[in-house]
Amino acid sequence: MELCGNPPLSNDQHVDFIAIDFETATSDPNSACAVGLAFVVGLEVTATTHRLIQPPGNRYDQGNINVHGIYPEDTEQSPDFLTVWRELHPMLAGKRGI
Repeated sequence: MELCGNPPLSNDQHVDFIAIDFETATSDPNSACAVGLAFVVGLEVTATTHRLIQPPGNRYDQGNINVHGIYPEDTEQSPDFLTVWRELHPMLAGKRGI
């Protein structure tokens, strides 16, 4: 998973906080279909990344699709949450701001 930013965020760079946004495929909170991270220093977003996730069974509710616009076809080849978490964890590990 690649970080976007100017310049890209290094692993040891200080951040004040990391905003995390999930989209879900159904009303079940365990149905993540996308995640986005924004790394913030001061009031400036210094780097971002996002990833599609295949929810369990790649099942979606129409109401959720109406909110985020992500369809089962968009995630049918995406990794599951555990795989994405293994990619995200090193970006989050050791970051403190609270």
